[in-house]
Amino acid sequence: MRFCTVDHLGIVCDTFTPTTEERRDVEVRVLVLTLRIEPLTLEIAAGIEPLIRRLLFRQGGEVVPHLRDVVFAFDVPRQLMKLQIAPDAPSRMAFDQVKIGRLRAKPDKAGVYWSLIFKATFGPVDRNQLEYVQAWFGTQRFVTFVPAEADLFESAPDADDDEPELDGAELAPEPPPAADKLRRGRVRRPRATAH
Repeated sequence: MRFCTVDHLGIVCDTFTPTTEERRDVEVRVLVLTLRIEPLTLEIAAGIEPLIRRLLFRQGGEVVPHLRDVVFAFDVPRQLMKLQIAPDAPSRMAFDQVKIGRLRAKPDKAGVYWSLIFKATFGPVDRNQLEYVQAWFGTQRFVTFVPAEADLFESAPDADDDEPELDGAELAPEPPPAADKLRRGRVRRPRATAH
C-alpha cells in the first residue's frame, strides 16, 4: 500500500532530528524528519486516504470551516521515498524503510487551505543521505512513495518459537485440588495463665 498515490508530491522539510532506535537489540542511528504538504489539495487528500478527503473538504472542494487541528493515526506500512529536485528531474535520492507517523492537518489562518504535517523516520543514515536532508531543509522536494520491500528491521518469529496448536482438552479448566491435600492452618489460642 502506497502512502500517497499521487506522484511527484511537493513536500517541504521543516525539521530533521538525528536520534537512535533499538532494532534487533542493536542501536541504529536514524533521522526523524518533520515534513509538510502545503497546500493539501482535494486530489492529494484522496490519494492518501479517502477519509481525509471526506473530513477536510466539502463536496465542491472547499475547506470545511470551524476545524482547527485534525490528527489521523493510520497504520501505514514502511515506504520507499524517491526524491527529486523538480517534478521532471530524475530521482537522485531514495530513502528506504521510511516509517510514516501520525498525520496532522491544520488550516491556514484565513481558512483557505489545509497543511498536512507528519513525521518520517528512516535509517541507518549514511553521509550522502544526511547531506541531502541538510540541503532539503526549509525547501521543497518532489516525492514519490512506493511500498518498501519486506521489513528488514523487524524480527520475524522463529519456527522453533511457535506454540503448539491446542485442541479442546488443553483449554478445559483444571479440577480443583482434592480437599485432603489442602493444608489447614492452625489457630493457636492463648492459654489462660493463673494470677
